[in-house]
Amino acid sequence: MPIKVDPNKCDGCGICVYDCGADVFRFNDKKDKVFPYGNKYCVNCFLCELVCPEDAIEVVLTTAKLNGKTSIP
Repeated sequence: MPIKVDPNKCDGCGICVYDCGADVFRFNDKKDKVFPYGNKYCVNCFLCELVCPEDAIEVVLTTAKLNGKTSIP
C-alpha cells in the first residue's frame, strides 16, 4: 500500500513512527521529517492517517487484478 507523507505538513513529531506496528516509518534527522521506509510492510490499518495531528499522511488505496477481477489488496 503506497503511503505518502506531505513534507510541507509533517512537523516531525514522530507519532506515526511510534504507533505503526508494521515499522513503516523512519525519521529523516537532517530534515526533522518522517518518511515511509517500508511500504511493503503496511498492513492497511490506516492508523498513521488517524494519529497524524498535521494530516500529513495519506494511505493510497490501489487495486489489483486477481483472476481477471479487480480487488483491493
